[in-house]
Amino acid sequence: MDDFIARFRSAVEGGGPTFIHARVEAIREKVPPVQVDEIENKYRLIRYIERTEGIAILTRPQPASQLGR
Repeated sequence: MDDFIARFRSAVEGGGPTFIHARVEAIREKVPPVQVDEIENKYRLIRYIERTEGIAILTRPQPASQLGR
């Protein structure tokens, strides 16, 4: 794991395109069920990105009455 972490850091800090190839073992872990449905999870991710990146992804269109028409 230490070797992977070192190579990952080097790739991220390298400033160029990088491909990381890692062999992994396919295993199944017991995890608790997700308490949030897929749609709610999507909106949580979008709102997180909007908040942390300072960008608007989902916006509501203004009603025609507010557009001066």
